Amino acid sequence: MTMLSQMASILLNFIGRTFFIRLLSIEYLGVNGLFSNILSLLSLAELGVGTAITYMMYKPIAEDDRVKVAAYNQLYKKIYNCIGVFILVTGLSLTPIIYKLIKEPPQISESIYIIYALFVINTAISYFYTYKRSLLIAHQKEYVNNQNIILFAIIKDVVLIALLYAFRSYYIYLTAQIVITFISNVVISRKTDKIFPEITSMSKQKIPASEIKTIIKNTLAMVCHKIGSVVVSGTANIFISYFVGLATVGVYSNYVMISTAALQIVGKGVNSLTASFGNLVATSSQQNILNVFKRVYFINFILSLVIATFFYALVDPFITIWIGDKYLLEHKSILIIAINALFFYQMRVPSQMVINTYGLFWQIKWKSLVEAIVNLGCSFLFAAYFKWGIFGILLSSLISNLATSLWWEPYIAFKNGLKEHFLTYCKMFIRSTIVFAMVLLSFRIFSLLILNLELNLILEFAVNIFMILFINLLLVVLFYGKSSEFRYLLSFIKHLNNR
Repeated sequence: MTMLSQMASILLNFIGRTFFIRLLSIEYLGVNGLFSNILSLLSLAELGVGTAITYMMYKPIAEDDRVKVAAYNQLYKKIYNCIGVFILVTGLSLTPIIYKLIKEPPQISESIYIIYALFVINTAISYFYTYKRSLLIAHQKEYVNNQNIILFAIIKDVVLIALLYAFRSYYIYLTAQIVITFISNVVISRKTDKIFPEITSMSKQKIPASEIKTIIKNTLAMVCHKIGSVVVSGTANIFISYFVGLATVGVYSNYVMISTAALQIVGKGVNSLTASFGNLVATSSQQNILNVFKRVYFINFILSLVIATFFYALVDPFITIWIGDKYLLEHKSILIIAINALFFYQMRVPSQMVINTYGLFWQIKWKSLVEAIVNLGCSFLFAAYFKWGIFGILLSSLISNLATSLWWEPYIAFKNGLKEHFLTYCKMFIRSTIVFAMVLLSFRIFSLLILNLELNLILEFAVNIFMILFINLLLVVLFYGKSSEFRYLLSFIKHLNNR
């Protein structure tokens, strides 16, 4: 049911985007993307404390120590309320400089300052009441949180489509988002109270000083991680807006929406394994933990391969059918998105699962800072000096990922968590990447061969689906057909079919 709701939410998101483009303009999409990036930078105020506190909950939950869980939850509430106020005040104080981040003023009737203020309010409100979501995640009840997110995503899309069609007002559109965000947080808060009444209703509890020190230490490590991840993901639209233009931000945002939808579909299942993996670490042998990791890695690889290669093969004909070829990016930019924003991004999930489960935040602290420096340096070089436009900005993210995350995270996970030789992971990753590269290359050769056939868009889309599916199946069977992980995946699929 959750997957059906997820698909319904994604479908409504596409319908809403279609209405948005038809009734407003591509520059409004650019404004959306730019302000979302600016406010993601302000989310640095969270400092990663949420992840650090959720990690600290695992042990008392396993020991059924409800008093300590309540103490952590109360601390979470205080911190997140302070963060919400900080983002509101700091975000609004940046209003006067907004125009300096835009290459050319957008051709829109509304005030850019009022639009930005509404974005700030929506972001700040998202931090109030949301602290209780950590209780659900730590208790392996993330499905409750996911149901809330999907339900209100559907409600939001339906309401926004109706309002946009009726009033064609961007102000009303953004105000409705604020109201729905607030209601969503109130609903999940009350739902959590019903599930954990003994925890959420408990009087004020104190956390021992030694554990506060552990939280501070892990938070300091997460600060570095947060800075890196936010800089890498939160500056692309700012660079595009400043060096290329707001309309290009709008075009790029359609690709981001599609890639994000693909990641959401596979992410719900894979990410929910983290809490289960945490219990496994606490109760199982090291060899069994490694075997489970390899299975998770393989399943995640198959999902990464599918979403990245299907995106590469289908995104251009899909966008052309959907809203027209004037909203297309150049091929090399699409290739970078498929490689870095989809395949490499999703392939990092198993290592991140180990890092989060073992609490290896301190060991990984410098990685994201180095990643941020590399990304910013390359972005300035490629966009300002070489004038490579959006391709240069996307290439910067790929280079920073290759230089840091793709080897650093698994190195820490294997050395400090799984206690296995890093070479074991290297062999797994190289093999997976070779398969991915061969799929892309094979499809590219095929697509060049059929160019002369002059197929209509619908037929081209259908042929591309068949070919990318065939190439994926062929290469996965050739490279992994005899592996234990492949046999496990087949038995798992058979089990699902028999249910």
